[in-house]
This record gives sequence, C-alpha cells and structure tokens, in this order.
Amino acid sequence: MLEVLATSLEANTVLAELNLYSNDINSEGAVIVAKMIKDKSSLNILGLSNNCIGFGGAREIASTCQAALFKLQKLSLESNLIGNLGLTGLTKALTDNETLEELFLYNNDLDDTSMGELANCLKNKNKLKTLGLEYNKIRFEAGQVLEAVS
Repeated sequence: MLEVLATSLEANTVLAELNLYSNDINSEGAVIVAKMIKDKSSLNILGLSNNCIGFGGAREIASTCQAALFKLQKLSLESNLIGNLGLTGLTKALTDNETLEELFLYNNDLDDTSMGELANCLKNKNKLKTLGLEYNKIRFEAGQVLEAVS
C-alpha cells in the first residue's frame, strides 16, 4: 500500500504535510517513506507516530531529511521504538534545521545515554516551542542537562 502512495505522490512538488500515524509501517516501510519524501523540499510536517519504525527506520528518515534540507517545523515520531541509536541519527539530521518548532519523541525507549546529544542539537533551536519526551527512561540528571539548554 505504501508503494502505491509513494507512486501517486511522485510528481507532487508542493506536499507540505504528511501524516501516517498508526499504520504499522515498520523499518522496511520507513525506507519507502524516505524515498517518498526525498524530493519534497516543501515538506513542513512529518507525522509517523506509532509505526514501530525502530532505530533503522528513524535513521533512514533522518538521513533523507538531512539530505533534502527540509525546513521541518514539526516532526512526530512517538511510539516507534527508535531508542538511543535512532535518536543519534535524528540529532545529526536536525542539527542544521533552523525551523523546527515541535519535536515529539515520547515512548521511544530513550534513556540518559543520548540526552547530551539531544541537548547539543537543541541548544540553538530558537523556534522550538514543544519537546515531547514523555514515557521514556530519562532520569532527573539527564533532565537537568536538557533544562540547561532551554
């Protein structure tokens, strides 16, 4: 089904928002989504929550977003089991993004290990209004690291 959607969106050059919440996309589907959005420089909002894309899928999406120089304003990746490895890929991809306003990463098996990287990525995000990290394994000390950049 994703292949059909990808084919139908191939010629679209003005896609600004893509939401595919709760579609059981998984990591293989994330590769298809990455191909689907690679030429969509107008993409502002990407919603892939609750799809179990895992760290491999998160890295694939992140790599595409970085290569395409998207001006993402909102990225929703809740409940995707991306873990610290997936977050590492995301932080690298989002470092140069100056338009990010909302980032939702709750329920992704994140812990203190990657919070320093996230803090470094977010320290110059002056437009960031919302950061969702609920239902992860972030302890008080890592929360203080994040608070230091807010």
